[in-house]
Amino acid sequence: AGQSISEEASALAFPEIKSVSDIQVGKLIQGYVKLTNSSGCFVYLNRSIVGRIKISNLSDSFLTDVIEKFPKGKFIKCRVLEIDATDSKNPKVQLTAKESDILVGQREFGF
Repeated sequence: AGQSISEEASALAFPEIKSVSDIQVGKLIQGYVKLTNSSGCFVYLNRSIVGRIKISNLSDSFLTDVIEKFPKGKFIKCRVLEIDATDSKNPKVQLTAKESDILVGQREFGF
C-alpha cells in the first residue's frame, strides 16, 4: 500500500519493457498516464521511458475534455507509431490510443 505509482507500474504493467530496444513500431503496449494537457498525453511505458500521444491520436472522435478521458494514473492501452532512440537517455516514443488503431492495427502492422 505504500508503493508509489512508479513502483506499482514497474511491478505490474511493465515486465516486458526493460529498455527502448523492447519497444517496436506497431506493438500494442500498456502504460500509465503521466500527464495530459491541450497538446496530448504522456504515458509511462516503464520507470524511465515515457511515450507521447499527440492530441490527434488520443481518440477516433472529438474529445471535449481530454483530461477527464485520460486522467493522471489511468492505465491505458496504446500502439507504438514511431521510435526515435538517437538520444538513448531520452528516447522519443510516439503512440496512438485511437481505438481504430488498437483494434485494426494488427492488419496495418502485419501481425
